[in-house]
Amino acid sequence: MSHRGGDQKKEGRVKPKLAIAALCLLTSLTYAQHEASKYKPATIPNGESILGVKFLPPERDWERMDIYTPKNAEGKKLPCIVYFYGGGYGGKVVWNKAHFQVLVDNGYVVAMPDYVLGAQQPVPLTVWDAAAAIRFLRANAQKYSIDPERIGVFGISAGGWIAQNLATTDTRSLVAIGNERRGEVPRFIPMIEPHAANSDFSAQVCAVVTDWGAGTITGLSKQGYIGPNDPPLFTVGPAVDGFIPKGVQAYRDAGAIAELAVIYEKDRDGKPITDVKNPHDFGHTAAGVVEGKPFTRDADGKEISLATRTLQFLDTYVKNPQQASAPEVLPAGGPVLPDTPVTLRTVHTSGAIHYTLDGSAPTEKSPRYTTPLKIRPGTTLKALTIKPGLKPSAITTVTFTEAKDEAPVITTAQTIYRVKAGEAFSLKLEAKSTKPVTWALTGKVLAKPLEAIDTNRDNSNLKREEPWLKLDPQSGLLSGTATTKGVNVVIITAHIGKGADVQVDARQVIVVVE
Repeated sequence: MSHRGGDQKKEGRVKPKLAIAALCLLTSLTYAQHEASKYKPATIPNGESILGVKFLPPERDWERMDIYTPKNAEGKKLPCIVYFYGGGYGGKVVWNKAHFQVLVDNGYVVAMPDYVLGAQQPVPLTVWDAAAAIRFLRANAQKYSIDPERIGVFGISAGGWIAQNLATTDTRSLVAIGNERRGEVPRFIPMIEPHAANSDFSAQVCAVVTDWGAGTITGLSKQGYIGPNDPPLFTVGPAVDGFIPKGVQAYRDAGAIAELAVIYEKDRDGKPITDVKNPHDFGHTAAGVVEGKPFTRDADGKEISLATRTLQFLDTYVKNPQQASAPEVLPAGGPVLPDTPVTLRTVHTSGAIHYTLDGSAPTEKSPRYTTPLKIRPGTTLKALTIKPGLKPSAITTVTFTEAKDEAPVITTAQTIYRVKAGEAFSLKLEAKSTKPVTWALTGKVLAKPLEAIDTNRDNSNLKREEPWLKLDPQSGLLSGTATTKGVNVVIITAHIGKGADVQVDARQVIVVVE
């Protein structure tokens, strides 16, 4: 979220963040055995199950959220874990639904939101959906007995990628798709939705649990995403002497907290064993709170289960935090015009934000934020949150550079469009801009498989027809002939500039083919 920062040595942080191509260009195809329509929601005997909660536009006809609360939770403010399932961005795979009961038994509310599946470019649309879920939970915290100040995320497989992207990005983080050297038009898409529902509420989290050694962090770090005010992270690695996953090392190098659980199993004689061919690709789906193998060790070297160690981490940073969460800055630095209004906010209702504009470290004696600040280019803003009973937060640092032009604003409404299958669709997009904009489309456009799905095999390489919906990058004409009934969810962007001067606006557009 908009809590990026760090010291002035990390000025790359205010430049457009170009996400690694492997994530951006990943084409996800739904595995038939893990189709969302076949998922049977879990219910928990010792707690309340609130299933199928709508948190996205109603036209998003299958994405819902299941929420699990302890019994007699009404009127309480409980810590919340948002669980992102896996499935390669194409299926809905929840490895062990017993996680929900364990977390509820330990006093947590658990929310499992759906996110777009089968998108041609799953990032950042999946991250937009994840952030929408957290904003929804904060907006409805009282209804679901959630403490809005204590929300953590837990992701496995693709859900782990989502959790890592969500927790470490802000309003200046851009996903870049397209290689100019290959003659492709570059597309820049904000990692964080600029015109989101419940935008008065933050999508910031106070801790992250993920599997696979937090591998996504490696690429995010190279783009300048990671800073000392990022939330504490917990992941796993193999029992190899001296080995630290690259993602964990990158997080620590940036000054953020990354806890690593070295995991192993045991042979018949009780001897620890780990079968590792590639330690950097180790620990897929190794995350959870259900007792059993694998094993790890606590801070004192005592052998415990990974489940116990994971709960210890969540209790430390979500249930019983000792430090306030860092404040967000909106916008989070980058090119601005003179006297640009800048908003600071915190998830702590009783927290006070103190800031400086001269690059010095703020303290409780620094000016207290009350109303939006008018910022001029060349300003380095630093801010921290102070809340009674907690240690002062880490410092959020952002630098504002001089904008060469006013940022574009898409004037076409963010709304729902409908078309019948077999009919042509056409929409001329418009934007207010001092310079010609480059238009781009990313997300999910339905396309039919060119061969039948076989439930007895892996369908990940199934050939599909080309998406029917196209966007002309110069004219902004969105058009095509609908071929497949269903819901198309896309992000439309308009950008100007290059490199650190890129400025972009984005809207989510839904086209329903009936």
